[in-house]
Amino acid sequence: MKVLFVASSRDPAGMNLVDQLLKHISFENVSGGLLRAEDRDWLLKIVDTDIVYSDYVDRGVDADVNIFLSKHSSQSGMRTLSVHPTGNPLGVAELGGRPNSLAPCHPYLMSLTLRSLHTYNIEYGLDYVVTMEVTHHGPTELRNPSFFVEIGSSLDEWRDPRAAEAVVAAVLDALNRYDSQYESRPVYVGFGGPHYAPRFTRAVLDKDLVVGHILSKYAVEGGVSGEVVLMAFDRSMGSRRALIDWKGVKSVYRRRILDLLGSVGIEYSRA
Repeated sequence: MKVLFVASSRDPAGMNLVDQLLKHISFENVSGGLLRAEDRDWLLKIVDTDIVYSDYVDRGVDADVNIFLSKHSSQSGMRTLSVHPTGNPLGVAELGGRPNSLAPCHPYLMSLTLRSLHTYNIEYGLDYVVTMEVTHHGPTELRNPSFFVEIGSSLDEWRDPRAAEAVVAAVLDALNRYDSQYESRPVYVGFGGPHYAPRFTRAVLDKDLVVGHILSKYAVEGGVSGEVVLMAFDRSMGSRRALIDWKGVKSVYRRRILDLLGSVGIEYSRA
């Protein structure tokens, strides 16, 4: 698999993860902050802007997946290891990208990485919450399927070398175990629920499902357009199945989503 890793020089968690990655893989400088692995078809790009503003970072880059190595911030201060797709489901773009735009994601590798994070969180004896997050920030303008892997949620965690070791081990494990036959499995697009997507996290960890974009309760009840809803399927590798957090969205808004899905022949299940 051809991989483009992306991190920001402004991000302590991103650079912590890069330091750990370099302990496993030798890269040589190419140009403009781009490095190439010596023994495999992997690239590493260090950007000088906040990573959420790195639209077009993969322009001209032939890769099967972009993996963004990043921090996660939250007021709760919860210690997290997380994955999520990128995009702005509503008509605002407060953290990078364009409004009403979703980046193509890689549900297969993202879901496999989440399971590896769960395994290595236990193996390393970390006290972190392993979770999926909903689709909620940029970049949106990307060529290759992508997802974020993050350490949260404060400077103590961003600089935690053990957390970074576990995350990099999980990512490498997922890449080493990835098999193209995995792509024959159905992909689900999630609807409803809070930011830390507990039902979709459990669907991946407990039911071994593959989940792509997740449009949260906030997005669904905030007036997400039908165009963006259908974009979520198209940019989750052409998914044709929905997974609904039934109690995680009010019935009137849930009905609107179900009517739209029914009109285009997309199946749904309850999370």
